[in-house]
Amino acid sequence: MRKSLCLSLFVCIVAWSTSVWGEVKNLDPGVINDWMRSVVVAESEQSETHRVVHNSTMKNWKDSGTVYHFKYKVDNSSCKRMLQLHLTDEHGKSHLNEWIKRIEDDQKRESSQLEGPRILIRAISRGKTPSPIMNLNVVYQVHDGMPALAVHDQNDVERVLREFKSHDSAYIRISAFEWNYSIQLNLRGFAKKANWSDEHCPLEVDQENSKSPASS
Repeated sequence: MRKSLCLSLFVCIVAWSTSVWGEVKNLDPGVINDWMRSVVVAESEQSETHRVVHNSTMKNWKDSGTVYHFKYKVDNSSCKRMLQLHLTDEHGKSHLNEWIKRIEDDQKRESSQLEGPRILIRAISRGKTPSPIMNLNVVYQVHDGMPALAVHDQNDVERVLREFKSHDSAYIRISAFEWNYSIQLNLRGFAKKANWSDEHCPLEVDQENSKSPASS
């Protein structure tokens, strides 16, 4: 009886950990200042629903108390893409929990009363012309119980992807949560992992769009 109970408990734990509640199954080891791949698995069919490429950046890993999380997420069925950014302390806890209620309340209103967030990005490489400064269409959201910034506009997402894939690093300037900050993002290794995430949804390269000026 005891062995049967233990076996049942083990099966339940395994089933839960591979369900959507476990959500992310890491494919690459968790590291700081590098790109990782992971997948989101559907509970019902035990199949991939999303592919995710994400980076956790610390300006100075020896004494920094803030981690910046940048995520690129692709829906395997609809091919919708999203960029997301949030920050935590070194233990993965948000500095901005007081913003959760403000964001949720604002989303219930017909028109937003929060001043919109802003993200400016420029990708650079040694010996190459920097990308235009990209001014992205950004919204506040609560994701996994944390305040976050999200880019849903597909033109903005694809524009950033093209520049990220062809450069070595990017400067990101953020105005949100009533304060301003900036980070430098290492893009080495991003292109290969982003191509993996796009396997189900190839990114069409539109030469005219890639040459069009960034929004001001």
